[in-house]
Amino acid sequence: MLNDAVVNDWLVRSPFVKAKKGDLIAVAHEAKRKIVLTPENEQKLLQACATSKRRHLKAMIIAAIDTGCRQGELRRLRWSDVDLQANTLRVTSYKGKTVNRRLVPITDRLRTALLDLRTKPSVAAFRRLRTGETADNTLVFGVVDSVKKSFDAARTEAGLPHIRFHDLRHTAGTFLAHGGMNIALVAEILGHSDPKTTRRYINATVDTVEAARDILNKRQVAVSV
Repeated sequence: MLNDAVVNDWLVRSPFVKAKKGDLIAVAHEAKRKIVLTPENEQKLLQACATSKRRHLKAMIIAAIDTGCRQGELRRLRWSDVDLQANTLRVTSYKGKTVNRRLVPITDRLRTALLDLRTKPSVAAFRRLRTGETADNTLVFGVVDSVKKSFDAARTEAGLPHIRFHDLRHTAGTFLAHGGMNIALVAEILGHSDPKTTRRYINATVDTVEAARDILNKRQVAVSV
């Protein structure tokens, strides 16, 4: 159960792993947060990632803002999940023994970031962990562990110490809703589930993804990847 919580980003780490007080549960989940990145702050954060060691982090941040995916979902993303012809990502999430899959849009700048990353992976990606585990070359971002350390460094350099990775997902959802997308369709893109109903994302997939891509493309910050 606790390992499941870590995979789904409900816990930073299992309480069975040594951790300092306050590290076990992410602050973002202790209380509702309403932080949405402004275009200016988004630009600052991305500029802080414009280094050879943070190229994968920059691409991951763009993906989080432009798709609303959870960090864990992005870490599990494989190149076989990327459809550059249809401009979609097939995202997989787990809840207990249930596996859920959904399509999310690839925006113009995310497409550029993904192509760039595939051509030249970050020098900090695909590193061997202390456990001996390494990310295989089928993973898009080349990381199997949390990017907390690199993200903390980037947000500090950007002068945005209050920003958390989950706020990127919140930013995507907010702009989709403000862009006029039906809340039920926003829930499909973000992968929110309702225990009282059966998730239905296949029939509305094409229209939903197209609408999400159009809305997110309109509000993007000009980024040189």
